[in-house]
Amino acid sequence: MACGLPVVASKVGGIPEIFCNGEAGFLVEPDNPQELATAIEKLLDSVEMRTKIGITARTIVEKKFTCVAHIERLLSICQHAGRFPA
Repeated sequence: MACGLPVVASKVGGIPEIFCNGEAGFLVEPDNPQELATAIEKLLDSVEMRTKIGITARTIVEKKFTCVAHIERLLSICQHAGRFPA
């Protein structure tokens, strides 16, 4: 995503929290090689789709995963836990 490329990833762990299916790439069921192949083929078949999804992927990284965004999320968690005043 940081390189401006679409992602194909399994719906495991926190990955589905990073992006929605079709937004920055495709989320597929784990242990489903046919679904994985279909997602990859969709991207291979369309330069326009790859470009559009890649741009969206990079934009998500630039907004959600900066140092400032990370610190703001940590502060918010600490504030909700009562560790720091608001």
